[in-house]
Parts: sequence; structure tokens; C-alpha cells
Amino acid sequence: MFQKSFEHLLLKPKHLFPVLLLFGIGLAYIANFNGLYGQDSHEYFRYSAVLSDYFKHEGLNENFYWTVLYPLFGSLLNLIFGQGPFNLQLISIASYAGASVFMLQTLKDRNTEKSIVYYLLLTFILSPNILKSGLQVMSEPLALLFIVSSFYFYQRFLKDPNEKDFILISVTVSLAFFTRYAVILVLLPLAIHSLHIIFRQKNYRAIFLGLVILIIVSLPEYFLSPQITESITSNYFLGEWSVNNLFSKEFRTIDGEHTFRYPNIVFLSSVIWHPVFFFPFFPSCFFYKKEDFRLFERILLLGVLSYCILIGGLPFQNLRMLLPIYPVLVICNYPATLRLFNFIESKVQKRIRNLIPKGLVLLQLSFFAYLFIIFINRNYLEKRIATHIKTAGYSRVFSHDIDVGVNSYLTKDQKVKNLITDLHNFQNDDILILNLEQYERIWHNSNVESNLLEALEMHDTLRLVSLESNWVVFKLNKRR
Repeated sequence: MFQKSFEHLLLKPKHLFPVLLLFGIGLAYIANFNGLYGQDSHEYFRYSAVLSDYFKHEGLNENFYWTVLYPLFGSLLNLIFGQGPFNLQLISIASYAGASVFMLQTLKDRNTEKSIVYYLLLTFILSPNILKSGLQVMSEPLALLFIVSSFYFYQRFLKDPNEKDFILISVTVSLAFFTRYAVILVLLPLAIHSLHIIFRQKNYRAIFLGLVILIIVSLPEYFLSPQITESITSNYFLGEWSVNNLFSKEFRTIDGEHTFRYPNIVFLSSVIWHPVFFFPFFPSCFFYKKEDFRLFERILLLGVLSYCILIGGLPFQNLRMLLPIYPVLVICNYPATLRLFNFIESKVQKRIRNLIPKGLVLLQLSFFAYLFIIFINRNYLEKRIATHIKTAGYSRVFSHDIDVGVNSYLTKDQKVKNLITDLHNFQNDDILILNLEQYERIWHNSNVESNLLEALEMHDTLRLVSLESNWVVFKLNKRR
């Protein structure tokens, strides 16, 4: 009875969306997690506040070198509910729920098995990286929503090429691009193929409408971030792109020196074996059949290849960069995974067989908890350091790595200055908040080192207090 109720609850999109929305909100509330983790996250939050102030006629005098749709949507919620990170977090949670619905619809339209709901639960809904991303203030969940919805409408378009679905593809692809530029590589093959089909139909009205949609969706970028071309062409990491990076695991960039466990080409395969995505896709490879890769799957995999070439050539590794290609693997692997489970079913006893899905769910939740705790601890650390700065009443504070995160909780007069990108003139009584272990590992031979040498040349340091996680507060005194 419970199993039937569970299937009835999650197999219908009208039920799945509110269930996952409430699940995400409840999880964030219980964990007291506001979604802010990492400098990019805090920068989206900061710019959403800048935009909401702009809409209140306070002027827009700051540039933003990323896509603006995500902070723009957040700024609109700021105007309704007041400024706060929850507005952007709510967009991420709703995007996670919406992407799950489109994944369900895509799989249901291609298959009739009731096991779809369990498969989706294991591979997507409870995937640690997907779920964590859905709780974070970042543009990936929103981009993921538009990517997966593009897949769904493209699938419908292949079955019955029509103007309505072509327009919907135009909308979702355009929104995906202006939410996160790089994901266009995932969607470009299906966009070109759709355009080719509609062109063969000589439906020039649909092509014109698609162009109009692209222009309309680009307007916020044009008016709120007019340097879009510059932000793409002058991107530091794009300038460092190299085929050689595919086979390297050591990089020295403006973000310091980093040594990873695997070269980039191995990192790209993380989506089929890494615990943060966790699902045994690799064993499924032995159960593929030729009919699993029809035109729809081949076009999607072409997008995956294009995106991987870009990401693999960049001089860094970040698992969240692999999120845009993960839904393609979920879609393509369903038939093979079903055969794998049928094979297991024929080889093991029923009692053990029934324990396998439950065990996988527990593993998913365990991996998610491990990953989420890392995010929560960093989030709490930034809040506590900000509280210390406010309580101590420091006038000028300098730091690295945490500066952007801590600044989200400080007033304009208390902002921590960045040791990473700027060279500073230091004064007596200036405060340095440093992580010496991280400095030795990442930041030597960088602006951080140049700044510290400048400070120590003219000043003595007084150790004021040791904070948690190896962060220490120093005060600069006039050298005697």
C-alpha cells in the first residue's frame, strides 16, 4: 500500500514539484543553511542586492562579469520579500524541483516502466551533488532547469516537429545561455538540429520568432551587463585553455597553485564514478544495446562531448562544472541500468534483492550528508568570523579566500579588503586575518605573498586571536 502511494505521489509532476520544493526548504531550514558557500555564491547575492537597489532608482554603477539572469530574478524577489539570501536560495530549490519534474517527464515519454520513479530518485533527486546544488545560492540549478526542459521539448519536437515546441526550445536554450554561458555547448547540437528541421519545413515565421526570443532574453544582459562580450572574450580561464590541460593535474593560476588527484581527462569521468554523483553508472556500461542510442541520445551526447572539451581544457577542476552533463547520463543510462537490475534480480535471493534499492538510498543520503556538512561548516565559519569582526570593531581588515564570504554579513564600512587581487598600502593598526596553512599550500608566489611582504617590511605583527580552522587574526604595529 505504501509503495503504491509513493509511486502515485512521485510519478505525477503536479505532486513531485511541491514535494521536492517543501523538502528543499525544510532541509535548508533544519540545517540553518542560507545557501551561501564559496565566493561565486556570495557575489551572486551581492549583485542581486545591487540590482534591487537599482530598481529603486538608486543607480547602477557596478559591473558584473557573469550572466545576470539569476541575480536578476533574485533582485525581483528582493523587491517583494526584502533583501536576503533566501530569495536566491528559493530560486535554486524551485529549479531543482522543476528540473526533477522535467527529468521525470522525459523518462516517462521514452519508457513505460514503473521503476522510473525509483531510478530517478537514485540517480537525480537524491544525487548528492544535484541535491546540494539545489540548496546553494548559485546559477547552476537554474541553468540545469533550462537544460533539462530543453531536452524535454527537443524530444517532443523530434516526435512531431512543430512550431510550438521549436519556440519552447528557443526559449529554454536562450534562458540557459544567459543563465550560464558555457552550457550553450551542451545545447548547441540540439538547437542546430531543431533549426535544421524547421528550416527544411520552410517555417520562416518560427525561425523569426526564435530570433526575437533570443533578442528579448538577451536584453537584461545588454542593459544590466553591457560588457558581456568583454566578459566572455577577456575571461582569464578561457585565455588559459589548452589541450595540454586535459592531461595535467597541477595548475598555477590567479587562484593560486593547485594540485589535484587526477588529470583533467580522468576528472571528466567523475560523473560515472564519483561519490558526489553516486550511482553505479559504470556497471551499466556492460548492459548497453545499440537501440539505446537513438537520434535523441546521440545529439545529447554530442553536446556532452563539446562541453567536456571546453571544461577539460581549463586549468582547474570543480565538480559542480560537471552538473550540466549529468542529466544526459541519467537519461541515456536508464535502459542499461534496468537490464543491470533485472540481471541482479535473476541472480540473488528476493530478500537481498529488496534490500538493494534501500541500501542505495541510504548510501546516497550518507554521501549527501558528508558533502553538505562541508558546506554548512564553511557557511557557519564565515558567519562567525564576520561576527568577530563586528564585535571587535576593527577599522581596516585584510584577508584572502574568506573576504567575499565574510563581507556578505558586514556593512559597507566594515568590508574586508582582498589580499588576492590588489596590492595595498598598509597602515598601523591594520588587521590581517590569515590562514597560514592555506597560504603555504596555495598562495605563495602570488599577490597574497606580495601583500604580506609589503606589510611585514614596514610593520611588526601582533597575534591577537586564533579563530577556528587555522584562521588567525594579526594586528600591524609600527616597527620599532
